[in-house]
Formats: sequence, structure tokens, C-alpha cells
Amino acid sequence: MSQDNVELAQRFYAAGTDLFERAAAGEDVGDAFEYWELVDPDVVLVEVAEFPDAATYRGIDEVRGWLQAFFDIFDTISVEPQEFIPVGDHVVVPTRQRCRSKAGVAVEQEITQVLRFRAGRVIYATGFRDRMNALKAVGLEG
Repeated sequence: MSQDNVELAQRFYAAGTDLFERAAAGEDVGDAFEYWELVDPDVVLVEVAEFPDAATYRGIDEVRGWLQAFFDIFDTISVEPQEFIPVGDHVVVPTRQRCRSKAGVAVEQEITQVLRFRAGRVIYATGFRDRMNALKAVGLEG
């Protein structure tokens, strides 16, 4: 199952790249069907855990709204996975993220994302600024 989840995570990030490109072109993010097919209708997304006001989004509609808020602020968004670490139903994915705001401000950060899969879809996602915290969250001591 772990290798299957790695392959799903790879597809998820590839579809995410397509979603970001569509959004940059002004297209409706709801039209990125391959991306949304990989997301469970009951998905739970928790913003970066170490952020003081991290919010939780439940269901595809809330996650779409969360993504749209990013697209309203940023002209470009890039999330580059550096590695895929399988841990049971989870995949830990250290990423390099680059964004450019509509005001021209560039942001670059490393976020380690944790995805959990159920029946071939992402059911839970969160991120950590500290890779060690992400590994601890899935029971590894890194």
C-alpha cells in the first residue's frame, strides 16, 4: 500500500501543477478534474501546523475556497516535491514552494507536507515548517 500511496502522491502533485497553471491563466480551479479526482469529498486540510492561526478546512468546497484565496493573492504558485516518504497510509513530502504575489512580492519557503490516503484519494493534508515535526506526526523520529 505504501508504494501505491507514493504513486498517488506523485500524481497529486503533478495534477496540482496543472491546477496552479490553470489558475494563473485565469481558469476556474474547479475545472482541474484530475486534481479533484484525487481528493476525497470528505477531505480535511489543516494549514501549516506551526502557524499560530492555522485553520482547518473540511470537504472539497472549503478546500476549493482555501485555494481560491491563494489564487486571489498570488499570480504564480509552484510546489516542488523533493522526496516522497511512505509511512503506512501517509506520505511525507518535503516541498519547496515559490509564489509571486499580484503586487510582485516573491515568497519562497520549504514546507513538509503530510498526506493521508483512503481508497486512492487524499483524505487528510497538512504541512509543517520543520521536517522533523512532520516525521514525528506520522510516528517517525526522522
